[in-house]
Amino acid sequence: MRKEEIKHGDDGFPFKIYPNSTEGGYNYYSHWHNELEIIYVLKGEILTTYNSNQRTLHQGDVLFINKGDVHNLYDCGSLCQWLAFVFDYNFLASLITDRAYEKYILPLIEGQCVISAEVNSKEVIEILNEIFMLYNKNEDFMELRIKALLFDLFFFLYKNEYIETVKK
Repeated sequence: MRKEEIKHGDDGFPFKIYPNSTEGGYNYYSHWHNELEIIYVLKGEILTTYNSNQRTLHQGDVLFINKGDVHNLYDCGSLCQWLAFVFDYNFLASLITDRAYEKYILPLIEGQCVISAEVNSKEVIEILNEIFMLYNKNEDFMELRIKALLFDLFFFLYKNEYIETVKK
């Protein structure tokens, strides 16, 4: 297992979506990184391991891979298409440390809170689909809307108790 050292996005917009498609023989090595990764399966199924848990993800499934989680993906021998949304929590920071950042984002950065691995909800899928559409269009102001949608996503996750305090 090794730390992934890929820079996701660029300095001005440290957010990247990786569309993936595979059929037979796909095996992405075990790794970890400091960014949040969200896997959203569009078609087919893919086998994943994260922190020693193994799960087959199917079309419509969403998996949150927290900062520092060891994970990998294997295909199941059939066509699979998925999106990987990868970004650092600091992307949601501002120059002024505000209460929202201190209460909700900083605990994720510091590892005091984690997102439940599997969050399959219509609301999450709608947010991810809109982010993907905006990202692909790359029109004016898309950075503002994507960032706003990420805050919508975290609002939903907190409100519906998909984010929990880590037990020491």
